[in-house]
Amino acid sequence: MEFATGHLDGARCVPVDTLEQRIEALPGLNKQSRILLYCASGGRSALAAQMLESMGYQHVVDGGGIGSAQREFTP
Repeated sequence: MEFATGHLDGARCVPVDTLEQRIEALPGLNKQSRILLYCASGGRSALAAQMLESMGYQHVVDGGGIGSAQREFTP
């Protein structure tokens, strides 16, 4: 529902509670890919960033809340 209310172009919705099971199934993604994470307020994106880094993903960016991510990462 949160994703439907607004997201960055090209974003993929992966709930943090399924991240570990689903991350490797995302097409075109590997441990050297740049991954931008964000959520409504920034709490879950920080948790997801920690999870991915502990799994060996090397270029994880925590964009925080969607408002911050939109300001920082869209033209």
